Amino acid sequence: MLLGTGGLRKLRAKSRTEFDECWKVLNEGLEDRIGHTDVIDGKKEGELAWLAMEQRLSSPGKDFSILETGGASVQFAMSPSSDDITSDDAVGIHSIRNELDAQAKDSCGLDGNTPGNFESCRDAVERLLTKSKFLEDVKEMKRKWPEVDERPVYGAGEGWMRFDKEKDKHEVPRADLENLGKDQCARASSTSPCYGLAYTSALLRVMNITTLHLVKPYSSWTLGAAVHEDYFPACHVSGR
Repeated sequence: MLLGTGGLRKLRAKSRTEFDECWKVLNEGLEDRIGHTDVIDGKKEGELAWLAMEQRLSSPGKDFSILETGGASVQFAMSPSSDDITSDDAVGIHSIRNELDAQAKDSCGLDGNTPGNFESCRDAVERLLTKSKFLEDVKEMKRKWPEVDERPVYGAGEGWMRFDKEKDKHEVPRADLENLGKDQCARASSTSPCYGLAYTSALLRVMNITTLHLVKPYSSWTLGAAVHEDYFPACHVSGR
């Protein structure tokens, strides 16, 4: 089973020739170990991420939303229905970093040689997010479903694993991430998560999320594929 997501969707939109060559190499390299291959769209990725989180929660079926972040894309889903999912391949953590100008990259400490400035980095990321279609779609969803703001929001995806000091917490206030970001950005280090913390804080700010909920071990959309009838029928959970 090989499923591609945001990075491959972006490559396909940019150059079909390059995508076909890349996909051919991936398929040929794994042909003895995989059967079905596909590049899923953002809605499907959001659906699978929501289902993955449902499996991790102790009370399946409760009202919750997920914020699934990847390198290329971000998904926000309040149910596994496509009508309740918004996805964007232009606002992932790597996508936004590539859009930053030189001054913003300096403030994010991306060169690893000089300290960054957390507020400046966060504000630069926030300006890009504010102009995105993703945020417009989230606002539209909230206008249609005002109760979504009352639901807990769970973080999904490997991106949340980068915050070592938060690993023992199940609820992470945005203010805690910002304080950690200020501390990390003040250090000049190629391994400092200054930009990652600034990006996360900016994303939560523009979405008006004050507390993010985490479930350990961390969930990703791949677990959702295991319980989805289209991919691994043998793992299908009765009742879904």
